[in-house]
Amino acid sequence: MLRIVGSQYYFRRSVPLDLRAWLGRGEVSHPLKTSSKLIARQKAALLYARAGECFEEIRRMTTEPTQKALTAVDIIRFYEQFVKDWENYHNVRLKEEETKHSVE
Repeated sequence: MLRIVGSQYYFRRSVPLDLRAWLGRGEVSHPLKTSSKLIARQKAALLYARAGECFEEIRRMTTEPTQKALTAVDIIRFYEQFVKDWENYHNVRLKEEETKHSVE
């Protein structure tokens, strides 16, 4: 789940076997932009859960009938947007918590 490169932590998770062909990879990795193990664990736990939700959404998108057939590129774009949205959400929540703690 966590990997350290230099002094920075990275999140990593295996892609489920049934989705590997769609995503074109066996694992996903994302920089957590921290050297703190505690913060890295918190971010990784949230990202692990969100990645699971993303995998479920990809399964739904690829098994339910749609008007337009999805391609692997569509799925990869969805996943990349998902990661960007997660990063933005986490940064906002982190700033909220820092502001709350500075007030206290």
